[in-house]
Amino acid sequence: MRFSEGWCREKITQKASLINLGGMIPMNSLLRLLREHLNLSIQEVADATGLSFRTVLRAEQGAPLNPESRQRLCQFYGKTTQELGLVPRRRRGETAPSH
Repeated sequence: MRFSEGWCREKITQKASLINLGGMIPMNSLLRLLREHLNLSIQEVADATGLSFRTVLRAEQGAPLNPESRQRLCQFYGKTTQELGLVPRRRRGETAPSH
């Protein structure tokens, strides 16, 4: 059974929204949901993007990434950094934004 891209995007967004309501899982859980929806392993995404397994895993866990890693993931998934919830790496001495 195949689903339309719009339907898939809506379901992934709904799942991500539900997860984020609890505040326990970072927004980058969307990366994991998207990868799982595509039936891909972390290693398959790593191979396709030229990133390491560890970098893809860290991205899914909400760790800060360097610009090149963010760009590769965005190109692979066809989405912006904001849509994927990718976190830029902070420079030394730079503090996290307060909420």
